[in-house]
Amino acid sequence: GTGFSIGIWLVASPENSSAVWIANQGDPPVTKDDALKLTDEGLKLLLQHSEGRLISNISTSTDAFSASMLDSGNFVIYDSNFNVIWQTFNHPTDTIMAGQVLLAGSELVSSLSGTNHSSGNFHLIMQNDGNLVLYPVASPDTPGDAYWVSRTNGDGYLNKRDDTSVSCNAWRGWDLPVIFSRSRVKHTTGFS
Repeated sequence: GTGFSIGIWLVASPENSSAVWIANQGDPPVTKDDALKLTDEGLKLLLQHSEGRLISNISTSTDAFSASMLDSGNFVIYDSNFNVIWQTFNHPTDTIMAGQVLLAGSELVSSLSGTNHSSGNFHLIMQNDGNLVLYPVASPDTPGDAYWVSRTNGDGYLNKRDDTSVSCNAWRGWDLPVIFSRSRVKHTTGFS
């Protein structure tokens, strides 16, 4: 295809990289003249010849002071006291990184492919009831629509602890590799 994605790539080598966060995952590709800008409204995707579209609202009364790209793959925005006011780890797309947690109410949305980062056919939701559920994107997300269910109840979260393990609130009895594919790049787990 034509166009670009704005995001964060983990690069092991020029031939071995993986997108770990995409700002415009559900939208068409952007042009080389578009930009991601931190404004007083939040993180905004500025499209050529337009006012742009808000990607992520930074709802805080504190102004952004600085930003940092951490070795973990987490892009973090700080206030003047160096408190985190926004981070990509709180806004996952299709990949969860080592040290990242998918909290109740959060989701991962599959990409169409490893090179096309548009939204794919599935979304993995950590439901408030503690179940990790994979649904087709076009479904109403009811139990009958579930493609896969962890069948775990309680306070749920998915934690990518390190390169070799994914845990789900210390739950046992189901096979995460059914859903997740190991990326070619260490420290990532994504699905498409």
